[in-house]
Amino acid sequence: MIIDLDRFVKNERPAWNRLDQIVTRMRTHPERPMSLDEVRELHALYERACSGLARISNSVHGGQLREYLESLVAGAYAEIHDNREVVSTLTISSMVQGLVHYLTETLPATFRRRIMAFYISTALFMLGAVFGAIMLAVEPEAKGILIPGGFSHLDVTPTQRVQQEEADGGMRRSTSEMTKMTAFYWTNNIRVGLVTASMGMLWGVGTVISLIFNGVLLGIVSADFIADGQGVFLMGWLL
Repeated sequence: MIIDLDRFVKNERPAWNRLDQIVTRMRTHPERPMSLDEVRELHALYERACSGLARISNSVHGGQLREYLESLVAGAYAEIHDNREVVSTLTISSMVQGLVHYLTETLPATFRRRIMAFYISTALFMLGAVFGAIMLAVEPEAKGILIPGGFSHLDVTPTQRVQQEEADGGMRRSTSEMTKMTAFYWTNNIRVGLVTASMGMLWGVGTVISLIFNGVLLGIVSADFIADGQGVFLMGWLL
């Protein structure tokens, strides 16, 4: 096979140099994990170098160029298929650095990549809240129907509820009762969050329903308290 050697080298040299850089970094810093994009790049460059070596081997050209490509491909093959284990020492300092890196880089970057999903989720939740507030304003007597059973404020007005909460400086409840209430809110919020996220497997239909439904509940309760002049208490209660 006859090829234009000068043109071939000019076109392929950048890819060879990049592959050599990656292999050298893998060899000198084996403890550094590679990202998915870097692995894909390495795979593409390795296949390209193998293809170039095959073209050179089957052509009338050879010499130093073939030896260079053979060395490059062999080195890349060795690093790709290397099975040595990297022993890392887990220290408090490394754990703190990892946590700081996650909070300052990984988490913000992931959130930015998924920002549209956040906007849509927030819009659905607020849509449900507005709908709930409107429903309560249109039909106040339907509060018991719109809100599921088990909510203690269904039996009294928001003002009466606030008076009950503020009676005796809030010391009416025992420690065990307050602990049970705290545990309920924690477990309920975690359950709602997990259910909302897991419903994504149903093409997001369940997630949409969950977001709107919880928004309706918040809208009804908020509108009820605000309309009764207890908006400040409501904010403190939610916080």
